[in-house]
Amino acid sequence: MKFHRIIIVGCGQIGASIGLNLRTQRHIAPVIGVDTDRRNLLQALKQRSIGKIFHVKKTSDVLRLNLSEKDLVVLAVPVLTIQKYLELLPRGPLVMDVGSTKRSISQEARRRKLRYVGAHPVAVKELVGVLVAL
Repeated sequence: MKFHRIIIVGCGQIGASIGLNLRTQRHIAPVIGVDTDRRNLLQALKQRSIGKIFHVKKTSDVLRLNLSEKDLVVLAVPVLTIQKYLELLPRGPLVMDVGSTKRSISQEARRRKLRYVGAHPVAVKELVGVLVAL
């Protein structure tokens, strides 16, 4: 499946690592980083984890992206924040989370009938943040 855009919500260690990997692929869709921390977004852009930034102040701000079935949304934020996003995202995009737990997240995704893929990353460093992305 070819995506129109890849939106990474949360540009810390895991989100930035996903972005770094995606940006090495040929013919990849634009990678947009979404975060509440503008400095974090700028650092992710500088290290090329993402190609564009989208600063949000609250979870509902992500709806301004007009998400569609051609988008992939990667939720790389804390589990409780993933829950908030799942409650408001439209049914169109493919949604993937990289949270540490799955029960409540997958239940909410099923309840909302979202196109959903759960994943569990392995972070190999005790450090956090965009600067330690692999």
